[in-house]
Amino acid sequence: MAWSKAVEPRKVSLLEAKRIAGEMELGGYSDWRVPTIKELYTLIDFRGYTGFSGRRQMKRVPSNATPFINTDYFDFAYGDTASGERYIDAQWLSSTEYVHTTMAGNRTLFGVNFADGRIKGYGYQRPRGGESVSNT
Repeated sequence: MAWSKAVEPRKVSLLEAKRIAGEMELGGYSDWRVPTIKELYTLIDFRGYTGFSGRRQMKRVPSNATPFINTDYFDFAYGDTASGERYIDAQWLSSTEYVHTTMAGNRTLFGVNFADGRIKGYGYQRPRGGESVSNT
């Protein structure tokens, strides 16, 4: 299994992530795809630490925060707090569909949040409409 080190600088939907992967040529390979949840799980570095900022401090990355991915090998970006995101908004969607639904019965994908180390379901649709997005 080969991985790309880079992080897409903008958040994209699963549909767009599949398109980007399908068009990508990197390291002599052109058969890229969106990873499964099992593949993303193998990238979690359990030495990570969310950091302590308190509930009202989600607008900045705590000085003691450490990503749950090895940044010696992979680029990482916390959520864009300048655009209104919380610093922990650093989800990566997988191609693995959750067999049930979440968030008012919406179809759901598994994803990994490398800012806080959680695996959870992310809706195909955002709660306020539009496709769900993540870094890829």
